[in-house]
Parts: sequence; C-alpha cells; structure tokens
Amino acid sequence: DDAIRRWGAGVPAACDVVDWEAWVRSRVGTPPPPSDMQLLQEYYAHDAWQLLVACVLMGRVSSWDVKHNTIAAFFARYPT
Repeated sequence: DDAIRRWGAGVPAACDVVDWEAWVRSRVGTPPPPSDMQLLQEYYAHDAWQLLVACVLMGRVSSWDVKHNTIAAFFARYPT
C-alpha cells in the first residue's frame, strides 16, 4: 500500500511478485553502447547503483587515475 501511494498503481502488490529482483531488473534500462571517449561512467553504466555512486564520487576527485582507482576500490569494498 505504501509503495502504491508513493509511486502509483504501476507497482504490483507484494503478493503478486514472485521474484522482486527480476521485476526490478526488468525495469532498468540497458546501458548505452561504449563511446570512443572512454568515459568512466561507461564502466559503471551496466548497474544503476554503481553509476549513481560513480558519478557522486567523480565530483569529489580531480584526476582520471585517482577517480578510477577510488571508484574501483569503493566497489571492491562495497559491491552492492
């Protein structure tokens, strides 16, 4: 009931979904094809959570190498 109130009638009732992970993944978009620019965001575009965290961390660090190493270390420690 709370989910429907917050996000609308498109959210099914908990008893109607057998596999919530599959339901959520079915609604996540596919990542764009890689570009020639080798953007750091492209490394994490496959997972919405990792992309969000990577973008937040990229705003905190200046050089590409430090960004890449910091983000990789973060996800090694906190994968989900």
